[in-house]
Amino acid sequence: MENKRENLAPSRTQNTLMPLAPALGLAGLIPFWAPVLAGLLDLSVLGQSPVELFTAYSAVILAFLCGTLWAAAVLVMRDSARGLLIGSNVLALLAWVALLLNHTLASLLLLTLGFVLVLTKEHHVFEHMPKGYRHMRYGLSGAVVLAHFAMLAIFS
Repeated sequence: MENKRENLAPSRTQNTLMPLAPALGLAGLIPFWAPVLAGLLDLSVLGQSPVELFTAYSAVILAFLCGTLWAAAVLVMRDSARGLLIGSNVLALLAWVALLLNHTLASLLLLTLGFVLVLTKEHHVFEHMPKGYRHMRYGLSGAVVLAHFAMLAIFS
């Protein structure tokens, strides 16, 4: 079967939405870094420890990114998408397992690994995305992994 890969030239809609994506991505970093700050200040938020808030948000965002991999695999990569589909499901389950663990260090390490693995999986779809997307994702993923290391330093 022929391996069809489309190059998605930015459409009018993509050009309109591109300024929104980085803004939402940056806003999405706040729930990662606010618990880090709360942890440094030894504060609880909404009756939850900073590491609990961080872990829950991290798992949600990791699962969300797995959904974007699923969409890219189905819509863009088609015939070569089998590994990406399976990998995105495994990573989403990894996020779920991290929530079930009753061990802070193990949960944070699993989630950190998950974000690194999502980025490696995303690398396969970057060639099909608008040019700025790759740079945005590298920057956001770097900030997220750094937040995980900060949280690990505080709570391990």
